[in-house]
Amino acid sequence: MTTVYGELVFHYPRHGEGHLCNAYSESLVDDHYGLRQGFASVAAVKLARTHSTKWFHSSSCCGGRRDYISALHSSVFRCGNDYVNLSLSAEKSCFSYWHSKSHSMVLENGYIRTSMVRCVAEELIDKISVPQVSERRPPSDVTMIRNLHTDSNTTLDNYNLVNLIECCLEKEGEEAGSEYYDVVEASGVDAEEHLDHHFMSPFSSSGNVCKARRVFDNLLPKNLCYTESDNLKEALRFYHQCRDERVQPTIDVYIALLKVCSKSASISEGRLIHSEIIGSGYVEHGHMSKALVAMYSRFANFEDALLVLQRLQKVDLIVWNSLVTGYAKYKESSRVLNILKCMQNNGNQPNHVTYVCALKSCSNRRQLLQGMLIHCDMLENGISPVFSQSILGNQLVFMYVKCGCLEAARAVFESLPERDALTWNILIDGYSSHGFVETALDVYHAMCLQGIQPTLVTFVCTLKACSVMRNLKQGQKIHSQLTMTGLKLDAIVENALLDLYSKCGRFEDSSYVFYGLPQKSVIAWNTVMAGYVSHQCGSSTLDFFRQMQAEGLQPDSVSFVCALKACSSLFDLDQGKTIHSEVIKNGLDLDLYIGNSLITMYGTCGKVEDAESVFERVQQRDVVTWSALMTGYANDGLGKEVLQTFNKMRVEGVEPDEAAFVCVLKACGDVAALEQGMELHAYAVENGYEVDTPVASTLITMYGKCGSLDMAILVLNRLTRPSVISFNAMVATFSEHGKSEFSVELYQNMISRAVKPNSITFICLLSACKKLDSVVEGCLFFRSMQRDHGIVPEVEHYGCMVEILSKAGHINAAEDLIETIPTACNIVCLISLLSSCDGLSDLCRGKRYFEYASKIDPVNSSVYVLMSKLYKVAGLHSKALEMESLRMQRNMWKKPGKAFIEVDKKVFEFVVGDKTHPKIEEINLKLKELSNRNSKIHNTAADESSLSKDRNTSLCGHSERLAIAFGLLNTNSGTTIRVSKNIRMCVDCHTTAKFTSSIENREIVVSDSYCVHNFREGICSCKE
Repeated sequence: MTTVYGELVFHYPRHGEGHLCNAYSESLVDDHYGLRQGFASVAAVKLARTHSTKWFHSSSCCGGRRDYISALHSSVFRCGNDYVNLSLSAEKSCFSYWHSKSHSMVLENGYIRTSMVRCVAEELIDKISVPQVSERRPPSDVTMIRNLHTDSNTTLDNYNLVNLIECCLEKEGEEAGSEYYDVVEASGVDAEEHLDHHFMSPFSSSGNVCKARRVFDNLLPKNLCYTESDNLKEALRFYHQCRDERVQPTIDVYIALLKVCSKSASISEGRLIHSEIIGSGYVEHGHMSKALVAMYSRFANFEDALLVLQRLQKVDLIVWNSLVTGYAKYKESSRVLNILKCMQNNGNQPNHVTYVCALKSCSNRRQLLQGMLIHCDMLENGISPVFSQSILGNQLVFMYVKCGCLEAARAVFESLPERDALTWNILIDGYSSHGFVETALDVYHAMCLQGIQPTLVTFVCTLKACSVMRNLKQGQKIHSQLTMTGLKLDAIVENALLDLYSKCGRFEDSSYVFYGLPQKSVIAWNTVMAGYVSHQCGSSTLDFFRQMQAEGLQPDSVSFVCALKACSSLFDLDQGKTIHSEVIKNGLDLDLYIGNSLITMYGTCGKVEDAESVFERVQQRDVVTWSALMTGYANDGLGKEVLQTFNKMRVEGVEPDEAAFVCVLKACGDVAALEQGMELHAYAVENGYEVDTPVASTLITMYGKCGSLDMAILVLNRLTRPSVISFNAMVATFSEHGKSEFSVELYQNMISRAVKPNSITFICLLSACKKLDSVVEGCLFFRSMQRDHGIVPEVEHYGCMVEILSKAGHINAAEDLIETIPTACNIVCLISLLSSCDGLSDLCRGKRYFEYASKIDPVNSSVYVLMSKLYKVAGLHSKALEMESLRMQRNMWKKPGKAFIEVDKKVFEFVVGDKTHPKIEEINLKLKELSNRNSKIHNTAADESSLSKDRNTSLCGHSERLAIAFGLLNTNSGTTIRVSKNIRMCVDCHTTAKFTSSIENREIVVSDSYCVHNFREGICSCKE
């Protein structure tokens, strides 16, 4: 009966204290049921633990409740349980009264004793945690327990002290264990086994292995012999000591050891522990299996992880989830799909945790299909983000964002019934990271309209979007909204503000933010320097870099990267070498990002050999490293080396990115490597890069330079939303192919599709008008760019107009236009005027242009070459030789002519007068054969002037002729020959190419620096 009443007592508190007291009073009637055993006394304990504070400090405690408690006290006292003699009066708290009585009481019933001690301890803690009316702060739990134990009037044995401390630990957490352990050590008593665990955990987790070891040495029996620190050696020593003392480790010990092995990257020790786990019989335990799978997955040793699963009779869901997590960590999305199928075949249905981990395995474009399949599998199993936890919906949106499928990410986002700030932040950051910054800001405004409070992450994402757009006005609005929220700014937000103002060129505002920072970190300095670099303010960047060093801050890798970029923009090789030496002194020469910047700097400054030297020193090369070297080759006109480097990169397993594709495709156009370019096009499509604007525009340019105009048009038509960059590439391609009328037509199409032209658009259009000899249309475009589109003409636009006017014979108008240029007349305009001079009548004018141009750019060899040509046309051959001699004396060498041709997917290079090629004899014979056939057909006069004879003799070995002859010898009849030349094709070679296309019945495409010549049946597309 007493047991029944005891059970009732434990259930009555939920119905109110009245029922509890009634249950107790009923139990008092039946004293013969063994009240002395103490079951009914649980009522007093439960009553005190549940309602003590409310009863002791309320005015109603003078009522009936006190009668019940007094009756309980009297009854328990009569039963011999005087230890729980609590008066519980309104004047005295539970703890204080128990404290005063405890020394005179004798413990007889252990159950009541334990419960009352725990009750009193909880009352003590509750009393401390409640604000006191008194101004005097109550002592801490540790202090009160220490005073209680040292009180001479109190006899507190080991058991009561342990229970009291354990109760405090349950309330405060194991972090407080180190303080309570000092009390136990001072008391000289032995802590119980379960309490020593509370003491070991805070020491081991904080890395205090020495103190944890002291607790461990005093622990009897030793059944908790592990450490949660990362010290594998100490953990294994504790473990082996337990084994030496024949103490069987528990499951928790083995799990902890496996975790330590994972953290310490020691798979060999983990295997040894695994073997002992098999012997202990714990391997079938769910959490043990999970720990084993997690450890092997940590080292990407999935074979052993799968072996653990195969040996289990029943695989729990947590084990499957652990394996999925391991695969997801290494982005093995295809294997994750296989695991999902396997676990379902074994009767385990994936849950939300499974799919959250699985979706983490998909993080790039190539894994989009796997991510969509995981999404489908999730829906098939009835788990939809619409009805699931927000974390699954967020992860699904995040997966689609990382894989670049923003449409699917937006669809999932719209389907979620509840969206928290994290959901909005993921979508905003996704749009911003993929270049859709305007959409990112639209999503931010929608978030604010729906009443979602933006977080600091939200403001960082939106400020980043404004920085990308260079939208200063919108950024300032967001800055003001951030200020109104009252959120405390952290370093990330402050740097985002610095980045905004720096990238928008508002260096006064960025300086205001920068100098207002309480602590200027290296990151803040780097942000300002990055802003200067982005605006080509190389000198300011280097000044800021030196100022940071002067203030005692040590530059980090980002600082050096910014400084090296500044040297690249200034073409300052000497300053770049100085910074390189500082990098070496600071031990950062092996840093990947600095290595990439050094390669770029040396490549930009024309020191390809130094760039190669740095490249060889970089140990872990990424795609940026390879792209930097390829860009250096491309800038130096080494297209063949670009293709070779790209192939090496793929052999080493480095996947190309957008920049790499742009670089190698440009190189294909430079060396007329159409076959390799088409293969790269297919590769780009497979990797989803064709829709990217830089890659698409480069493809158009590449096909155009290789003479495949149809493929260039096809690329443009495949774009769903062509940008102005793609249109510009196609306009320029039409112009280079002599189809300038199509350039004008395409421009009108672009305007009709609401694509806003930019400065490059009008350079392409004016170049097309120059080849059309259309002065009127050129003038209309020149006037329209500023009047209709607000584009201020730059020096390049003036240069095109000067060439249009001078080529049409309007020299005076061209000179007048030069006078209106707001900046100083540049060399391009003067070269255009000089090249328009023809014959003796323009000799005086040409001399004047030559003198002016040589003063502006004394080392420009083109000026001397054009003046020498003018003397020859005027018949002044001695003057022409003097000009050539003067050019050589001043070490102004002409750019050496090079020609490239692709045969069987291999690029061959020729230079003027080349004698090193293995088939040079065959090539020369072919050229003589073509010359003889030409002579027979045209009946070449025997009395040709000596000047013409000399010229024919010297031009016979021009690089494009050698390349054409090589192509005729090594390709099948009827195959189109495609040659690329780095300088403009001479008149004699142009005539020879027309004749060759006719007698060989071949289509010959020669792309030079002026245009693309398409020779067919003796006619060239340039119409010259």
